[in-house]
Amino acid sequence: MSEQTDSRVDPSAARVDSPQGTPGQRAFVDAEVVRRLLAADSPRAVLERIHGGDPLALRDRVAERLEARALLLDPDRAWLRSLAYCARYARRLSSDDELEAWLLDRVDEALLDLVREDDERMRIGAAPDAHLLADVAACAVPLGLDARHVFEACASFNRLAPAVRGAFVQLVLRGRGLDELAAASRSSATEVARRARSAMQELLARVPASSAEDTARATPGEERTPIETSEQETSS
Repeated sequence: MSEQTDSRVDPSAARVDSPQGTPGQRAFVDAEVVRRLLAADSPRAVLERIHGGDPLALRDRVAERLEARALLLDPDRAWLRSLAYCARYARRLSSDDELEAWLLDRVDEALLDLVREDDERMRIGAAPDAHLLADVAACAVPLGLDARHVFEACASFNRLAPAVRGAFVQLVLRGRGLDELAAASRSSATEVARRARSAMQELLARVPASSAEDTARATPGEERTPIETSEQETSS
């Protein structure tokens, strides 16, 4: 296929969004159109094609992988890195590769790259870039927390074992029941609660005590956290 033909590929033709009423389903992509989009002369040329409008529907796949791996990463940052990996390795996509698996592999590589990048930044004590802090500040500032502390807490959390991260995300952030999680993981309810608390402690260890206490006081009501509720239920 000539470059002139490639240049006429319409990126919007690659993607068909899920019908209304089917939340959580990833958008369908036309494999033939996607392969044509990826068949450019250089990674930069590929990136120019796949950036606008998300024709590869990578946002859906990034959200899916972040949830499955229980990682606390900015979705936009993960999406951009996934685009870069697709552009970088586009020439390695062969006619024998199953496109969906290939896209998910690129997303997985991007997520691992970001986790390692943040881990290295923590190891050498380097401050996060300004744009990274800006992304975190939208969540941190309203809670009275320092953006850098929150960023480092998330980076530390992402280094935990998958089972520990998953217990925290599903029990605390998603509000799933303890018995449900215990059955799904084939672990005791006590073990699931222990994992979630371990993750919570890792997060709080990166936030100054005064900030954590101020946030707790600013939170209305006296309801117990899901972890506290679960531990009391399992001990009774």
